[in-house]
Amino acid sequence: MLSRVLALWLWVSFALAAFAPVARAAPQNVCKTCAGTGLAPCRPCAKSHCTAKHEVLFCSIASRCKACGGTQLAPCKCAASPKVSLDAKRAALAAWVTKRPAEIAEFMGREVAVAESAHFVLVWDVPKVDVKGVTDLHGALHLYLDRLEDFYARFCDDVGAVEKDFISKTIGLVWSREADQEKASPKYTLQPSNTESKLMGRAPVFSLFYDKGHMHEEYELHQAIVHHASHCLLSNVFNGIWSGNIKGGWADEGLAHWYENSLFDGVRHYCYVEQDTQVDFKFGKWEAGVRQALDDGKLPSVFAFTALNTTEMTPPQKMYAWALVDYLLRGPKKSFGAFARAAKEKRSFADACQAILGRSALDVDRDWRAWIAATYSATPKAR
Repeated sequence: MLSRVLALWLWVSFALAAFAPVARAAPQNVCKTCAGTGLAPCRPCAKSHCTAKHEVLFCSIASRCKACGGTQLAPCKCAASPKVSLDAKRAALAAWVTKRPAEIAEFMGREVAVAESAHFVLVWDVPKVDVKGVTDLHGALHLYLDRLEDFYARFCDDVGAVEKDFISKTIGLVWSREADQEKASPKYTLQPSNTESKLMGRAPVFSLFYDKGHMHEEYELHQAIVHHASHCLLSNVFNGIWSGNIKGGWADEGLAHWYENSLFDGVRHYCYVEQDTQVDFKFGKWEAGVRQALDDGKLPSVFAFTALNTTEMTPPQKMYAWALVDYLLRGPKKSFGAFARAAKEKRSFADACQAILGRSALDVDRDWRAWIAATYSATPKAR
Protein backbone atom coordinates (compact mmCIF):
# COMPACT_ATOMS: atom_id res chain seq x y z
CA MET A 1 0.00 0.00 0.00
CA LEU A 2 2.79 2.37 0.95
CA SER A 3 4.56 1.71 -2.34
CA ARG A 4 1.38 2.50 -4.32
CA VAL A 5 0.93 5.82 -2.47
CA LEU A 6 4.57 6.71 -3.08
CA ALA A 7 4.25 5.91 -6.79
CA LEU A 8 1.11 8.06 -7.09
CA TRP A 9 2.83 10.95 -5.30
CA LEU A 10 5.81 10.77 -7.66
CA TRP A 11 3.53 10.71 -10.74
CA VAL A 12 1.60 13.80 -9.55
CA SER A 13 4.87 15.60 -8.79
CA PHE A 14 6.24 14.97 -12.29
CA ALA A 15 2.92 15.98 -13.91
CA LEU A 16 2.79 19.25 -12.01
CA ALA A 17 6.37 19.98 -12.96
CA ALA A 18 5.69 19.28 -16.62
CA PHE A 19 2.73 21.66 -16.82
CA ALA A 20 4.07 24.36 -14.56
CA PRO A 21 4.79 27.74 -16.26
CA VAL A 22 8.38 28.07 -17.40
CA ALA A 23 10.22 30.72 -15.47
CA ARG A 24 11.35 33.51 -17.82
CA ALA A 25 14.33 35.74 -17.35
CA ALA A 26 13.42 39.28 -16.55
CA PRO A 27 13.75 41.47 -19.67
CA GLN A 28 16.85 43.59 -19.72
CA ASN A 29 16.82 47.23 -20.70
CA VAL A 30 18.28 47.59 -24.20
CA CYS A 31 19.83 50.92 -25.14
CA LYS A 32 17.63 52.69 -27.71
CA THR A 33 20.61 54.52 -29.17
CA CYS A 34 22.82 51.54 -30.02
CA ALA A 35 20.38 48.61 -29.71
CA GLY A 36 22.94 46.81 -27.60
CA THR A 37 25.79 47.07 -30.12
CA GLY A 38 27.78 49.50 -28.03
CA LEU A 39 28.15 51.77 -31.08
CA ALA A 40 26.28 54.99 -31.78
CA PRO A 41 26.24 57.29 -34.84
CA CYS A 42 29.04 59.82 -34.95
CA ARG A 43 27.43 63.18 -34.20
CA PRO A 44 30.04 65.47 -35.84
CA CYS A 45 29.45 63.84 -39.27
CA ALA A 46 25.71 63.25 -38.90
CA LYS A 47 24.86 65.77 -41.65
CA SER A 48 27.30 64.16 -44.09
CA HIS A 49 26.47 60.55 -43.31
CA CYS A 50 26.77 58.13 -46.24
CA THR A 51 23.28 57.47 -47.56
CA ALA A 52 23.39 54.16 -49.42
CA LYS A 53 21.23 51.11 -50.07
CA HIS A 54 24.21 48.79 -50.48
CA GLU A 55 27.04 48.47 -48.00
CA VAL A 56 29.75 51.08 -48.43
CA LEU A 57 33.14 49.67 -47.48
CA PHE A 58 35.07 52.92 -47.77
CA CYS A 59 34.23 56.55 -48.51
CA SER A 60 36.78 59.35 -48.79
CA ILE A 61 34.23 62.03 -47.88
CA ALA A 62 33.26 60.20 -44.70
CA SER A 63 36.94 59.71 -43.86
CA ARG A 64 37.39 63.48 -43.52
CA CYS A 65 35.64 63.41 -40.13
CA LYS A 66 38.38 63.74 -37.51
CA ALA A 67 36.12 62.46 -34.76
CA CYS A 68 35.41 59.02 -36.23
CA GLY A 69 37.98 58.70 -39.00
CA GLY A 70 35.31 57.67 -41.48
CA THR A 71 33.72 54.87 -39.45
CA GLN A 72 30.71 57.14 -38.82
CA LEU A 73 30.46 55.45 -35.42
CA ALA A 74 31.36 56.31 -31.84
CA PRO A 75 31.28 54.38 -28.54
CA CYS A 76 27.80 54.54 -27.06
CA LYS A 77 27.34 56.15 -23.66
CA CYS A 78 25.64 53.01 -22.38
CA ALA A 79 27.56 50.18 -20.76
CA ALA A 80 27.32 47.79 -23.71
CA SER A 81 30.62 46.53 -25.08
CA PRO A 82 31.21 47.40 -28.78
CA LYS A 83 30.65 44.46 -31.11
CA VAL A 84 33.46 45.55 -33.45
CA SER A 85 36.76 47.30 -32.90
CA LEU A 86 36.55 50.96 -33.93
CA ASP A 87 40.34 51.18 -33.82
CA ALA A 88 40.61 48.38 -36.38
CA LYS A 89 38.02 50.03 -38.64
CA ARG A 90 39.79 53.37 -38.42
CA ALA A 91 43.11 51.74 -39.28
CA ALA A 92 41.60 49.99 -42.31
CA LEU A 93 40.02 53.23 -43.52
CA ALA A 94 43.26 55.14 -43.05
CA ALA A 95 45.17 52.53 -45.06
CA TRP A 96 42.56 52.68 -47.86
CA VAL A 97 42.70 56.47 -48.02
CA THR A 98 46.45 56.29 -48.43
CA LYS A 99 46.14 53.66 -51.13
CA ARG A 100 43.33 55.02 -53.35
CA PRO A 101 42.13 58.59 -52.73
CA ALA A 102 45.60 59.90 -51.89
CA GLU A 103 47.14 58.36 -55.01
CA ILE A 104 44.41 59.80 -57.23
CA ALA A 105 44.63 63.22 -55.56
CA GLU A 106 48.38 63.29 -56.04
CA PHE A 107 48.07 62.50 -59.74
CA MET A 108 45.13 64.81 -60.43
CA GLY A 109 46.58 67.62 -58.33
CA ARG A 110 43.51 67.96 -56.12
CA GLU A 111 41.29 65.96 -53.81
CA VAL A 112 38.65 63.81 -55.54
CA ALA A 113 35.75 61.89 -53.96
CA VAL A 114 36.15 58.10 -53.97
CA ALA A 115 33.95 55.34 -52.55
CA GLU A 116 34.18 51.56 -52.65
CA SER A 117 31.49 48.89 -52.44
CA ALA A 118 31.58 45.12 -52.76
CA HIS A 119 32.14 45.12 -56.54
CA PHE A 120 33.08 48.65 -57.59
CA VAL A 121 35.40 51.55 -56.87
CA LEU A 122 33.86 54.83 -58.00
CA VAL A 123 35.78 58.09 -58.44
CA TRP A 124 33.19 60.85 -58.66
CA ASP A 125 33.73 64.48 -59.59
CA VAL A 126 30.26 65.66 -60.64
CA PRO A 127 29.08 68.29 -58.12
CA LYS A 128 25.37 67.65 -58.61
CA VAL A 129 22.98 65.48 -60.62
CA ASP A 130 19.36 66.21 -61.42
CA VAL A 131 17.81 63.47 -59.27
CA LYS A 132 15.15 64.10 -56.65
CA GLY A 133 16.54 63.91 -53.14
CA VAL A 134 20.19 64.11 -54.25
CA THR A 135 21.49 67.52 -53.26
CA ASP A 136 25.26 67.33 -53.38
CA LEU A 137 28.31 65.48 -54.68
CA HIS A 138 28.36 63.05 -51.75
CA GLY A 139 24.78 62.01 -52.38
CA ALA A 140 25.45 61.60 -56.11
CA LEU A 141 28.50 59.45 -55.38
CA HIS A 142 26.47 56.97 -53.34
CA LEU A 143 23.49 57.09 -55.70
CA TYR A 144 25.67 55.93 -58.57
CA LEU A 145 27.54 53.38 -56.46
CA ASP A 146 24.16 51.89 -55.53
CA ARG A 147 23.10 51.92 -59.18
CA LEU A 148 26.25 50.07 -60.14
CA GLU A 149 25.64 47.43 -57.47
CA ASP A 150 22.06 47.04 -58.70
CA PHE A 151 23.38 46.58 -62.22
CA TYR A 152 25.94 44.04 -61.03
CA ALA A 153 23.15 41.88 -59.58
CA ARG A 154 21.20 42.12 -62.86
CA PHE A 155 24.31 41.27 -64.89
CA CYS A 156 25.06 38.19 -62.78
CA ASP A 157 21.53 36.94 -63.20
CA ASP A 158 21.62 37.46 -66.97
CA VAL A 159 24.96 35.73 -67.61
CA GLY A 160 24.69 33.11 -64.88
CA ALA A 161 27.67 34.39 -62.90
CA VAL A 162 28.43 34.38 -59.18
CA GLU A 163 30.85 36.47 -57.18
CA LYS A 164 33.74 34.01 -57.44
CA ASP A 165 33.55 34.25 -61.26
CA PHE A 166 34.95 37.79 -61.16
CA ILE A 167 38.67 38.42 -60.92
CA SER A 168 38.58 41.98 -59.62
CA LYS A 169 36.38 44.98 -59.01
CA THR A 170 35.52 47.43 -61.77
CA ILE A 171 36.85 50.96 -61.29
CA GLY A 172 34.85 53.87 -62.67
CA LEU A 173 35.94 57.50 -62.97
CA VAL A 174 33.35 60.18 -63.79
CA TRP A 175 34.52 63.75 -64.46
CA SER A 176 32.69 67.04 -64.80
CA ARG A 177 35.58 68.65 -66.70
CA GLU A 178 36.95 67.59 -70.04
CA ALA A 179 40.51 68.42 -68.98
CA ASP A 180 40.30 65.90 -66.13
CA GLN A 181 39.17 63.17 -68.53
CA GLU A 182 42.07 64.03 -70.84
CA LYS A 183 44.50 63.75 -67.92
CA ALA A 184 43.04 60.65 -66.25
CA SER A 185 42.24 58.48 -69.27
CA PRO A 186 45.81 57.65 -70.42
CA LYS A 187 46.87 56.72 -66.89
CA TYR A 188 43.87 54.70 -65.74
CA THR A 189 42.52 53.26 -68.99
CA LEU A 190 45.75 53.41 -71.05
CA GLN A 191 43.72 55.12 -73.77
CA PRO A 192 43.88 58.91 -74.26
CA SER A 193 40.42 60.39 -74.71
CA ASN A 194 38.60 63.62 -74.03
CA THR A 195 35.23 61.85 -73.94
CA GLU A 196 35.10 58.23 -72.77
CA SER A 197 37.54 55.34 -72.53
CA LYS A 198 37.92 52.00 -70.85
CA LEU A 199 40.40 49.27 -70.04
CA MET A 200 39.12 45.71 -70.35
CA GLY A 201 40.11 42.40 -68.83
CA ARG A 202 41.49 41.38 -65.47
CA ALA A 203 41.41 44.87 -63.94
CA PRO A 204 38.67 46.77 -65.80
CA VAL A 205 38.40 50.55 -65.67
CA PHE A 206 36.16 53.06 -67.39
CA SER A 207 36.57 56.82 -67.40
CA LEU A 208 34.20 59.37 -68.87
CA PHE A 209 33.51 63.08 -69.09
CA TYR A 210 29.94 64.05 -68.26
CA ASP A 211 29.55 66.23 -71.33
CA LYS A 212 26.13 67.82 -70.98
CA GLY A 213 26.32 68.88 -74.60
CA HIS A 214 26.19 65.18 -75.50
CA MET A 215 24.31 63.78 -72.50
CA HIS A 216 21.51 66.30 -72.18
CA GLU A 217 19.58 64.54 -69.42
CA GLU A 218 20.84 62.88 -66.24
CA TYR A 219 19.49 59.49 -67.28
CA GLU A 220 21.84 59.60 -70.27
CA LEU A 221 24.77 59.73 -67.86
CA HIS A 222 23.30 56.71 -66.08
CA GLN A 223 22.87 54.98 -69.43
CA ALA A 224 26.47 55.70 -70.47
CA ILE A 225 27.79 54.32 -67.19
CA VAL A 226 25.71 51.14 -67.54
CA HIS A 227 26.98 50.73 -71.12
CA HIS A 228 30.60 50.91 -69.96
CA ALA A 229 29.99 48.79 -66.86
CA SER A 230 28.53 46.07 -69.10
CA HIS A 231 31.70 46.03 -71.21
CA CYS A 232 33.90 45.94 -68.10
CA LEU A 233 31.99 43.23 -66.23
CA LEU A 234 31.76 41.00 -69.30
CA SER A 235 35.49 41.38 -69.94
CA ASN A 236 36.30 40.45 -66.34
CA VAL A 237 33.88 37.60 -65.65
CA PHE A 238 34.95 33.94 -65.91
CA ASN A 239 38.55 34.43 -67.13
CA GLY A 240 39.47 38.12 -67.35
CA ILE A 241 39.66 38.04 -71.15
CA TRP A 242 37.91 40.65 -73.29
CA SER A 243 35.98 38.94 -76.06
CA GLY A 244 35.90 42.15 -78.09
CA ASN A 245 39.38 41.63 -79.53
CA ILE A 246 39.25 37.85 -80.02
CA LYS A 247 36.43 37.71 -82.58
CA GLY A 248 33.68 37.94 -79.96
CA GLY A 249 32.64 41.54 -80.55
CA TRP A 250 29.03 40.47 -81.12
CA ALA A 251 28.69 39.47 -77.46
CA ASP A 252 30.65 42.46 -76.17
CA GLU A 253 28.71 45.10 -78.11
CA GLY A 254 25.42 43.26 -78.29
CA LEU A 255 25.11 42.98 -74.52
CA ALA A 256 26.04 46.62 -73.82
CA HIS A 257 23.37 47.81 -76.23
CA TRP A 258 20.93 45.21 -74.91
CA TYR A 259 21.07 46.82 -71.49
CA GLU A 260 20.43 50.21 -73.04
CA ASN A 261 17.29 48.90 -74.72
CA SER A 262 16.21 46.90 -71.69
CA LEU A 263 16.85 49.48 -68.98
CA PHE A 264 16.56 52.79 -70.83
CA ASP A 265 14.00 52.06 -73.53
CA GLY A 266 16.30 52.64 -76.47
CA VAL A 267 19.90 52.80 -77.67
CA ARG A 268 21.39 56.26 -77.44
CA HIS A 269 24.99 55.57 -76.57
CA TYR A 270 28.09 54.31 -78.28
CA CYS A 271 31.72 54.03 -77.25
CA TYR A 272 33.86 56.76 -78.70
CA VAL A 273 36.67 54.27 -79.27
CA GLU A 274 34.47 52.70 -81.91
CA GLN A 275 33.96 54.12 -85.39
CA ASP A 276 32.81 57.72 -85.49
CA THR A 277 30.57 56.70 -88.39
CA GLN A 278 28.12 55.58 -85.75
CA VAL A 279 26.93 59.17 -85.38
CA ASP A 280 25.29 58.77 -88.81
CA PHE A 281 23.47 55.60 -87.77
CA LYS A 282 19.93 55.85 -86.48
CA PHE A 283 19.74 54.71 -82.89
CA GLY A 284 16.56 53.84 -81.08
CA LYS A 285 14.84 50.67 -79.98
CA TRP A 286 16.14 48.75 -83.02
CA GLU A 287 13.33 46.19 -83.04
CA ALA A 288 11.64 47.81 -86.04
CA GLY A 289 14.92 48.07 -87.95
CA VAL A 290 15.74 44.40 -87.43
CA ARG A 291 12.23 43.27 -88.35
CA GLN A 292 12.27 45.45 -91.47
CA ALA A 293 15.60 43.94 -92.51
CA LEU A 294 14.10 40.46 -92.06
CA ASP A 295 11.01 41.34 -94.09
CA ASP A 296 13.13 42.89 -96.86
CA GLY A 297 15.40 39.87 -97.06
CA LYS A 298 18.36 41.95 -95.86
CA LEU A 299 18.91 40.45 -92.42
CA PRO A 300 22.40 38.91 -92.53
CA SER A 301 23.10 35.43 -91.25
CA VAL A 302 24.77 35.04 -87.87
CA PHE A 303 27.98 34.11 -89.71
CA ALA A 304 28.25 37.69 -91.02
CA PHE A 305 28.90 39.28 -87.62
CA THR A 306 29.79 36.61 -85.01
CA ALA A 307 33.47 36.35 -85.92
CA LEU A 308 34.45 40.03 -85.73
CA ASN A 309 36.26 42.18 -83.20
CA THR A 310 34.29 45.03 -81.64
CA THR A 311 36.16 47.68 -83.63
CA GLU A 312 35.58 45.79 -86.89
CA MET A 313 31.81 45.84 -86.60
CA THR A 314 29.72 48.33 -88.54
CA PRO A 315 26.82 50.10 -86.79
CA PRO A 316 24.19 47.87 -88.47
CA GLN A 317 26.15 44.76 -87.47
CA LYS A 318 26.01 45.94 -83.86
CA MET A 319 22.26 46.25 -84.18
CA TYR A 320 22.02 42.68 -85.45
CA ALA A 321 24.35 41.55 -82.65
CA TRP A 322 21.97 43.19 -80.20
CA ALA A 323 19.10 41.21 -81.74
CA LEU A 324 21.05 37.95 -81.38
CA VAL A 325 21.83 38.72 -77.74
CA ASP A 326 18.15 39.57 -77.25
CA TYR A 327 17.22 36.16 -78.63
CA LEU A 328 19.73 34.34 -76.43
CA LEU A 329 18.50 36.21 -73.34
CA ARG A 330 14.76 36.26 -73.96
CA GLY A 331 14.17 33.44 -76.41
CA PRO A 332 12.98 29.91 -75.63
CA LYS A 333 16.47 28.70 -74.73
CA LYS A 334 18.06 31.36 -72.56
CA SER A 335 21.73 30.67 -73.09
CA PHE A 336 23.61 33.94 -73.54
CA GLY A 337 25.87 33.34 -70.53
CA ALA A 338 27.13 30.06 -72.01
CA PHE A 339 27.72 31.73 -75.39
CA ALA A 340 29.55 34.64 -73.73
CA ARG A 341 31.82 32.21 -71.90
CA ALA A 342 32.49 30.35 -75.17
CA ALA A 343 33.41 33.61 -76.91
CA LYS A 344 35.82 34.45 -74.09
CA GLU A 345 37.38 31.01 -74.56
CA LYS A 346 37.95 31.77 -78.26
CA ARG A 347 35.43 29.17 -79.41
CA SER A 348 33.63 29.87 -82.67
CA PHE A 349 29.95 30.65 -82.68
CA ALA A 350 29.29 27.48 -84.69
CA ASP A 351 31.11 25.32 -82.15
CA ALA A 352 29.21 27.02 -79.32
CA CYS A 353 25.86 26.35 -81.01
CA GLN A 354 26.60 22.64 -81.19
CA ALA A 355 28.01 22.39 -77.67
CA ILE A 356 25.39 24.55 -75.93
CA LEU A 357 22.20 23.98 -77.91
CA GLY A 358 23.01 20.74 -79.70
CA ARG A 359 22.17 22.42 -83.00
CA SER A 360 24.15 23.68 -85.96
CA ALA A 361 24.69 27.40 -86.45
CA LEU A 362 22.43 27.17 -89.52
CA ASP A 363 19.65 25.78 -87.34
CA VAL A 364 20.21 28.51 -84.73
CA ASP A 365 20.14 31.13 -87.49
CA ARG A 366 16.75 29.81 -88.65
CA ASP A 367 15.46 29.71 -85.06
CA TRP A 368 16.63 33.30 -84.52
CA ARG A 369 14.84 34.53 -87.65
CA ALA A 370 11.63 32.74 -86.68
CA TRP A 371 11.77 34.29 -83.22
CA ILE A 372 12.29 37.77 -84.67
CA ALA A 373 9.30 37.27 -86.96
CA ALA A 374 7.15 36.23 -84.00
CA THR A 375 8.46 38.84 -81.55
CA TYR A 376 9.44 42.07 -83.33
CA SER A 377 7.15 44.54 -85.05
CA ALA A 378 8.11 46.53 -88.13
CA THR A 379 6.24 49.50 -86.66
CA PRO A 380 8.41 51.56 -84.30
CA LYS A 381 6.94 51.62 -80.82
CA ALA A 382 6.07 54.96 -79.26
CA ARG A 383 8.76 56.17 -76.87
